[in-house]
Amino acid sequence: MLPPAGRVGRGPGWSPGPVLVESVAKNGFSAIEKGWMRDVSAARYDRVAPLTLHGLRREDQPMKPPPNQPDPALSPTARGGRRPGGPVVRAPRRMAPGEDGGAVLALIRAAFAGMDGRIDPPSSARRLDLAAVARQAAEGEVWLIEDHGAVLAAVFLTPLPGRLYIGKLAVAAGAMRQGMGRRMLDHAAARARVLGLPVLELQARVELVENHDFFRACGFVQTAATAHPGYGRATSLTFTRRLDVG
Repeated sequence: MLPPAGRVGRGPGWSPGPVLVESVAKNGFSAIEKGWMRDVSAARYDRVAPLTLHGLRREDQPMKPPPNQPDPALSPTARGGRRPGGPVVRAPRRMAPGEDGGAVLALIRAAFAGMDGRIDPPSSARRLDLAAVARQAAEGEVWLIEDHGAVLAAVFLTPLPGRLYIGKLAVAAGAMRQGMGRRMLDHAAARARVLGLPVLELQARVELVENHDFFRACGFVQTAATAHPGYGRATSLTFTRRLDVG
């Protein structure tokens, strides 16, 4: 779910505020896939070769671009591009099991804080801690976009039977309106195709109508309404997006 934003725009790169998805626990985290991917290509896994700016090498030394040629890391087509005056938008990177999740936790807490006072019951992000982030990285997937070590966006992906569940999608306040929320949702679609899962699923609180518009603009449709325990009204809406997994 997304907290309120100052302006809602339209177009390929618009994002209506800190891009968030309220994760509602569903049968716990699934341990369907325990490997972790170092390759930014969604089409393969690599547990050994390190990722560099120019692809995969066996050495841990980054490759330099050929003389008189631009660095592919800054290429709009190769790595997502750069907005004028904005940061380089890197490809999403998967958080490794055992990796420090402090920056991811801080980002999610800060982004979800905008929901306080708008939604009832309060967001489960309030209860999120380092142990939960570590468990998600080990049993599911945690993906992030970084720029010079700063985490600009993050998302939890949990493979479930027949679908990939998207939770805790967050974008830093200083990185808004750069298309990162849409980039993360598109990356989730790529991961679902790799895993052979034909449906993306997420949930958004009923109060955050601007989030509903954003998800619809990203190809999702509302398929259900659910209530938190103890509530006699719908508190969350379920959105899904069907994929061609070939």
